[in-house]
Amino acid sequence: EVYAYLRDRTRAVRADLLLQRPRSLEAPEFARAHECCLRFELLSRALLLRDGPAAYDEKLGAEAMSSVIGPLMDAYRVAPC
Repeated sequence: EVYAYLRDRTRAVRADLLLQRPRSLEAPEFARAHECCLRFELLSRALLLRDGPAAYDEKLGAEAMSSVIGPLMDAYRVAPC
């Protein structure tokens, strides 16, 4: 499934960025990467829910969005856009 593959890849990128904290937190690429990941999660949710509730795991999606929003908000606090 494409969603599962892309979610796994974006999670790996976020994990790499988090390992480089706090240095990466100030880099504009950190916020941009997390913004892209959040857009991916929101778009995936919207598209997969059109196919019915069985196509999208709400709990997994909420956890993914939560793990993106926290670091993104930290980046906005450190280096406001």
